[in-house]
Amino acid sequence: MKIVFHHLKLIIDLLDIQEGTTIVDLGCGPGVLIKRILDLYGDVGLSMMGIDFSERAIEQASRSNKDQIELGMLKLLNQNLRHRLPLPDGSIDSIVSNFGIVYSVKEDTQETLSEIMRVLKPGGRLVCSAVIKNEKLSLINLKILRLLGLDLVRKWRQIRLGLHIQKQLHYLFPMYTLSDLCEMVENSGLSITCVEPALMGMSVILVAHKKK
Repeated sequence: MKIVFHHLKLIIDLLDIQEGTTIVDLGCGPGVLIKRILDLYGDVGLSMMGIDFSERAIEQASRSNKDQIELGMLKLLNQNLRHRLPLPDGSIDSIVSNFGIVYSVKEDTQETLSEIMRVLKPGGRLVCSAVIKNEKLSLINLKILRLLGLDLVRKWRQIRLGLHIQKQLHYLFPMYTLSDLCEMVENSGLSITCVEPALMGMSVILVAHKKK
């Protein structure tokens, strides 16, 4: 779907990937974002790690990124994100999480963000997407409407469906307002530098940096 590819492209652009960059994808799922990044930047000496609590997701990510694993460009790890990350202090350029790290209780999410702060290099960045509780950040966004590639009535139906789903998500896991999310990120010691609306007004992509 066009809007999903647009969302992934925005995340990747915000990562600002350079030659030799080290990236960790937290809550990597079946490895869709990883594959997209490696397809685009696999020839610039990129090194990636994907971590997810789901063994099945890691198996899927392994199959879809088999070549990159064999070439030593990618490592995958089945681990609960509530645990300490198996990475040295100050060793990672960028950490990305596409709807992956902010759906635990507040204490666990704060601990994960503190771990991100620990493993990032000075000047390193976090790019994180999250569904936001009770906020319509970009409901009438003509650019997003055009990306849906449907007639106006059907576009509005999709947006209304998305907002309905958003209202139901809090029954499945904790959700936070944008101000709560920003507060947790800043409490970890990271500095927020950008907040972008995403996916039909239901979510944001947040960029934060570790001070040099």
